[in-house]
Amino acid sequence: MSNFLHSRPSRAEPAPAGRTWGSRALGAHAGRACLLLACGLASACGAPDAAAPGAPEAGAGTDGAADAAPERDVFDPAWGIAACVDQPEPAAVQPGAHAVDRHEGSVASPTGEIPVRLFAPRAVLAAPLVVVFPGGTIHGSRYDWLGELLASHGHAVLIAQRTGSGLEPTWATLAAEAVTTGDWATLADPGSLLLVGHSYGGTAALCNASPDTCPLPFQGSPPTGLVGVLTFASHAQPPADPTASTPMVAAVPVALVGGGRDARVTPEEIGATWARLSGPTWRARAEIAGANHYQMIDCLEPEVDHYALDQAAEIAHSVALERAAVVLLAFAEAVRSGDPGPLGEAGAGGGIVVEVAAP
Repeated sequence: MSNFLHSRPSRAEPAPAGRTWGSRALGAHAGRACLLLACGLASACGAPDAAAPGAPEAGAGTDGAADAAPERDVFDPAWGIAACVDQPEPAAVQPGAHAVDRHEGSVASPTGEIPVRLFAPRAVLAAPLVVVFPGGTIHGSRYDWLGELLASHGHAVLIAQRTGSGLEPTWATLAAEAVTTGDWATLADPGSLLLVGHSYGGTAALCNASPDTCPLPFQGSPPTGLVGVLTFASHAQPPADPTASTPMVAAVPVALVGGGRDARVTPEEIGATWARLSGPTWRARAEIAGANHYQMIDCLEPEVDHYALDQAAEIAHSVALERAAVVLLAFAEAVRSGDPGPLGEAGAGGGIVVEVAAP
């Protein structure tokens, strides 16, 4: 059922010497960050150089405005751009050796056509495939930094416009099947499939590794070729039983990454899922000190991100992205080599606490 309606390169430029990786919003090529005045909760976004003191804590807001449903369609292709402005790009993590090409297309699904983008390392055939699961109401363009970064390190990265609409159990399989056909068939290898997800999308990704013990609507069948799953700010605790301890057996390496200041998916909730994980291979947990829920995306949108339900971050947004990138690259290398050692090294620079468990 999966096919590409259209596929065209939309960007093809090498990273200039000395340039760092950065964020890419849909339809724009400049690094972007949140518009702090529009956010209303500056330190939830992360100030350019330091977190603002005295920002509201979890639950703060004005007349419940942060909880209001957005007036716009959050899955509209042009959504999520207006509230973003340019931001200096992070400096601590350099891109890999590959120039990156970006292609746009669509994947057919039972619920309709899903717009997607594929980030591919230039002149590399059959690159290992990464499928990114966006957060539930977060536009896929806000994870372009993941696509740029991983593609520069030799991965082909497929990012959908959205995760929901009932596709949670099957999206990874649909996406992996789609890249074997049409114009992109030579660019990615779905037989070496890594899943990365944020928030709701992270739960969907994680449940591909252990579907039988996941809550609805995430139960499904693991995709063929799955080699690892990394989640940002996600857990798999059933809403009716947040302290559930039923073992989750994952057949592939799993990394649970969270922020120490996340009030949407707390360290305790991630810890409860971590305690349930077991399996025939290693697994890891990483906590980014001072980061909150929304700092794993490169552009913050005040209409839907509900900052008032989160805690104020204690580190700048760019620092959170840098640390997330360190963990992500370490995990990809650990999966490739079969040795979790790079993850232990990820915490050596400070600001990241990593725990690795043996089978």
